[in-house]
Amino acid sequence: MKEFGVNYQLTDSVSYKEINVYINEILAKPKMKKRLERFYQSYNDLKSIYLKKLSRDWRFNTFQWAQAIFNLTEKILFSYLRMKALSIAYKNVVSSGSHPNHTNPGISFYADTTVINLNSLRDKLALMAWAYHHPFNPEKQEEVLDFNEIFNRLKKSESETQGASLNHSDFLTILQAVHNGYSMFKHIARYRHFKIHRLEPIIHMYGPQLHNTKLPYIRFDETNIQESIDISDKPINGLHVGYDEIEKVIESSLEKIIDTSSELFTHIHNLPPYSNSMV
Repeated sequence: MKEFGVNYQLTDSVSYKEINVYINEILAKPKMKKRLERFYQSYNDLKSIYLKKLSRDWRFNTFQWAQAIFNLTEKILFSYLRMKALSIAYKNVVSSGSHPNHTNPGISFYADTTVINLNSLRDKLALMAWAYHHPFNPEKQEEVLDFNEIFNRLKKSESETQGASLNHSDFLTILQAVHNGYSMFKHIARYRHFKIHRLEPIIHMYGPQLHNTKLPYIRFDETNIQESIDISDKPINGLHVGYDEIEKVIESSLEKIIDTSSELFTHIHNLPPYSNSMV
């Protein structure tokens, strides 16, 4: 396939067996192992008590969101691990400066999938908290609630009820960790914004500064798009991304989300109707 100018293999001279070795090495790192063990344990504990105590109490809807969080996290881990493993393999085989620009469709594919799902997973964390306090059916809701909207509603509800009767403050404290990490999620949101508007972020393995392909770009003035069309040699700001940068954003966001998920699972496990404690 190289006659088309693109290498469609994962990486040159790297087998799937080698990729799996890299994946196992990533999973074996103490911090990763501990983080995932806590995540799986907290989810399984919640699932176990849910199956034992399931009733018509609408607060059990929280488990539907817990299940969605669990399933999506597994998908994210699948894509993240392969992105990371392929990047290690790529840099072991392909040296900086050996190509005009260092891009790889396999790594880009897994990065795209990871980033888009991370944004959705963050929203689901807030929806799980919201589902504990308010019965709602997302199929019948016209609005699409995201993390920031729900977080602000929880804060408003807390101030109106002093938080005591509905435990808003505990949920807000747990979600605050993800809210405080907004600088990283801002990068995630921008990447997703490009995808929504059909722009494809381009990941360069050794940094966007090594992008040597000189192509003209059509730039539009949004105030008068029909009359103001400029030709520029500079691409849209942020569209070209260095791999190390996006990996840092993904890993920081993923760590926060997994830890927050574990805390939410444990917290809800200790609340009625899952436990016998009083609100």
